[in-house]
Amino acid sequence: MTDWDKYGKRELLNLPQRSWRIKESKYDGLLLISTKRKHDSGYCDFAVAGENRGKPVELIGYMDDFRFGNILKEVIIKIPAMTLAIDCSMYGVFRIHASGFKLCVGENLSTTNWWPEKE
Repeated sequence: MTDWDKYGKRELLNLPQRSWRIKESKYDGLLLISTKRKHDSGYCDFAVAGENRGKPVELIGYMDDFRFGNILKEVIIKIPAMTLAIDCSMYGVFRIHASGFKLCVGENLSTTNWWPEKE
């Protein structure tokens, strides 16, 4: 059962924050939440939360750039064929997910990387 779409922006932004010491986390889906705050880059800051089994589990952090692919890994990984799906709740929260894959998120920086990993 998925409940992620029943959470409003305020509830998601009040989730427990992922520790800064964590360099990589894996989730079933990623929730993108607009903060409507302007970043120094001129773009809008947004928050990213992780969800597992349809339930939001933690706020990963705030960023202005969320890059697909792990450019920080020393070894180049091959990304298998997959289909990314993006849903949007009635609260304007976007969810990225891919059947059969975990979505990994790297260190929380202004530019944060994410990539798929086969389950």
